[in-house]
Amino acid sequence: MTADSYFLLFLLVNVNHVMKTFWIDRFDHVLSREEFAAQEFMSVVNLKDKNEGVVNNYLRAEQKVLRFLLDLASSFEAFSMVIERQHLHQIIVIEEKDLQWLHQLERVTLYKNTNPGVDWHTLFVFALRENIRLTIQTPEYCLRTGYELALFIQTNQVDWLKSLVSTSPLFILNELGEKEDFWKIGQECYHQFSARQSRVKGAIYGMAVGDGLGAPAEFLTLDEIKAKRLPNGFFHASDASIKITDDTQMALAVGQALRESEEYVPAILEQNLRKRFVQWLNDPENNRAPGMTCLTSCERLEKGMPWQQATNKGSKGCGANMRVLPVGLLRVSMDSLSKIAQFQAALTHAHPTALAAAEFTAVAIRKLLEGVKPANLIDVLMAHAQQQSYVYHEAYLGQIWDRPPFDSPAAFSSAGWQECLNQVQLVKQGLQNFDPNTDPCIIAGAGWTAEESFATALYCFLSAPDDPVKVLQRAVCTSGDSDSIACLAGGLVGAATGVEALPQHWLANIEHKDELAQMAHFFN
Repeated sequence: MTADSYFLLFLLVNVNHVMKTFWIDRFDHVLSREEFAAQEFMSVVNLKDKNEGVVNNYLRAEQKVLRFLLDLASSFEAFSMVIERQHLHQIIVIEEKDLQWLHQLERVTLYKNTNPGVDWHTLFVFALRENIRLTIQTPEYCLRTGYELALFIQTNQVDWLKSLVSTSPLFILNELGEKEDFWKIGQECYHQFSARQSRVKGAIYGMAVGDGLGAPAEFLTLDEIKAKRLPNGFFHASDASIKITDDTQMALAVGQALRESEEYVPAILEQNLRKRFVQWLNDPENNRAPGMTCLTSCERLEKGMPWQQATNKGSKGCGANMRVLPVGLLRVSMDSLSKIAQFQAALTHAHPTALAAAEFTAVAIRKLLEGVKPANLIDVLMAHAQQQSYVYHEAYLGQIWDRPPFDSPAAFSSAGWQECLNQVQLVKQGLQNFDPNTDPCIIAGAGWTAEESFATALYCFLSAPDDPVKVLQRAVCTSGDSDSIACLAGGLVGAATGVEALPQHWLANIEHKDELAQMAHFFN
């Protein structure tokens, strides 16, 4: 096992040590160590304060602490290393008070072995929650770590939850004594996770902002755009509200469908995507130049037609990938990400190029979240495309390949990937001879089709990958499908730079801030 896995294991076994004692700062005085250790939580509450608000404050705080600990644990990406009970025995001395957690891990292991399709994250959350529920009912929660943390928080008169977030790993790791390197490892891992959180938010808000900034330029010629845009390079002043289009509306629909799916299997995904697409179809705000393919396919989905009949098999419009960004944020295997990205596209756009372009877009987001440098992104994407060229996800796509001119599933997939690769190759050539005055659509296409919208957005992003303003100025000032190009470019640059790099006035003025924040919370 790696060192960060050791840290995670110790963190998990000691979660119940930390969870029990943060209520103490709600009282007028700090209990003595002996008094603290002798009392159970409810009896202390009954003795010191009969106000139910104390209990409610504790329970609310417990949920916040749980969320933090889950986030911290998630940052280690080590769930598969935690589940074998003998590993824990090899690393730390197991005392009786830790057996409840071990029993939960054992239950998870058995369940996973008999249900291999269940993902580790879901099972881990279940095990952790159940362990906390059980240990709250025991008198063994009054431990030195919890007492000292509560005392530290109270005596320093700081925001106790904020302090908890910054110090709880340190207090846990003090139990390790001389093994201080665990704390350093923990800090590094948590910093990596914090960076991912920022990039997830950046991708989501960048997508929406780009969409809104590009909306006024859609259907305008390049000369008209240049004549109408403001000195800041956009159609929006710094204090102007930014309204999204159907691009972000449908991305929110995909995000909602993913949130509602217990498993990312075809039957569940289809049910939830169909529901959310139909809801979008009938939304009164669906009046922002929605694509005809999306409208007609969703109308057929509303009538209950099988999705294979409802979709447009000949369409490779950009509606397939303008909405796929949430898939790129999922913590799933690359194989699952590929299947989900193509499936959400297939419900409305079943051309092989539409499917490949949607996957390309999701993979680009995923790679940027993982820290792939923009300078290396094209090579990484091209390697992925070559690896996937003949892969057909039959369990998700069924027999939609079976039509002229294709004679096999592999031929169907290959045709789509080849078109996308050709377009990305144009991006690579355009960047080698970059001219800031050239319309990006001349380089990589007008963006009305899926492969062109992705390629042109990629070109805009890679032309200034550390500068969201320049990226979106370039994406908006295009002669093609400006809102979709800017939508995708904004998602890419946000995923690369993090939300802090986006101008604050964009974040303050973007429409549907609450829904975007909820999406960011879910994917983090």
